[in-house]
Amino acid sequence: MRKMKKLNLPVNNKAIDELKQAFNYQDGSPKYIITDDEIEIIRTLYNKYEVLKGLPSDDFKSINLTPQINDSILSSYQEIQEKGRLKDLRSRLLLATTRCPFCGISSPDELDHHLPKTIFKALSLYSSNLVPMCHTCNNKKRTVTGEKEEERFIHVYYEDLPDTAIIKAITSFKDKKLSIEFEMDLSSLPILKAKQLSFQFERINLNFRLKKEVNVYLFSMIEALKDAYGIDKNISRVKDFLSRQALSNSKAFGINDWRAILLYSLSECDEFCDNGFEDYFMNS
Repeated sequence: MRKMKKLNLPVNNKAIDELKQAFNYQDGSPKYIITDDEIEIIRTLYNKYEVLKGLPSDDFKSINLTPQINDSILSSYQEIQEKGRLKDLRSRLLLATTRCPFCGISSPDELDHHLPKTIFKALSLYSSNLVPMCHTCNNKKRTVTGEKEEERFIHVYYEDLPDTAIIKAITSFKDKKLSIEFEMDLSSLPILKAKQLSFQFERINLNFRLKKEVNVYLFSMIEALKDAYGIDKNISRVKDFLSRQALSNSKAFGINDWRAILLYSLSECDEFCDNGFEDYFMNS
């Protein structure tokens, strides 16, 4: 949710080759036997996934494959782990972004199955269904099936959102304490998309998690804020510094980067800018 835009869709022209690789041992001998007809069924499912852009379909439950093949594909996901035969695929997907695309806080260290592998087993190894995510977001999403329209996570490979600010920070400074709440302004979005993003925001507990990050981030600015305020106690310079830093973050990370949103809000908080930041740092 940090950038609110798509990640590049993984190169998946080798998806069938990766499936076959997972089905074989290192020496090339078969771990599981899969027929050419079954391969074609899976290829058709992969193609339909692209057409539907990751939306759930009963076809993805792969009832045309035997339970043994479905379970074998599911079991083969272990080959995408750090020491598995498809570890290079794992690395390629995790390196697609430096921050979790849902919270913007942590580095992605896990792969999430956009459509859960326990339900859609045939998609367990398909790169378009594997999304880089941090452990916390992945754990929060774990039981989300996507079958209820209003309870879906945005598919970051396919779904575009308007390039408008849909996250805002509400800041106030009173009694030497800084109060911050992160909220979503979804009024510019279609009703269904707004409901999905609201569900996602609440599901990953984003407001609480972002508030925990604020202290660490602001403490990196102590000296810069002091220098801006100066001995002449210039509030305008503090506001200007915060605004310029917010603009820099927005250009680098997107209009919905939580740090940019926070700094823009603080630049409009007179009490914080009028040396309130000094009290904040002393009492944090």
